[in-house]
Amino acid sequence: MESDNEIEKLFFKVKPVRIMINVAGRDESYARKLSKDVGATYAHTVKVLNRMKDYELVQFEPKGRKKIVTFTEGGRDIVDPLSSAYREVEKQQRKLGERGNNLSENM
Repeated sequence: MESDNEIEKLFFKVKPVRIMINVAGRDESYARKLSKDVGATYAHTVKVLNRMKDYELVQFEPKGRKKIVTFTEGGRDIVDPLSSAYREVEKQQRKLGERGNNLSENM
């Protein structure tokens, strides 16, 4: 495995976080669909998922030609608060966007 801070790098980048949140928000997730949804290449998505697997955060379950991605208990422990924080950030962005629109209307 890589250095100790590699797991930190995994969770403080936008696309890995989006991948985890997308896996959490679906009944069935697989690499091709995730890559399209988060705007990453297929190769990058597979690399991120494999790193998550190395850290025992996700597991792959074969279903036909696809490998369905599911969380391990450790992965679920991380993604739940991560999803909550992500939703709060999105909420703040919407508020700022609305405030920006209101400010421009008043000028």
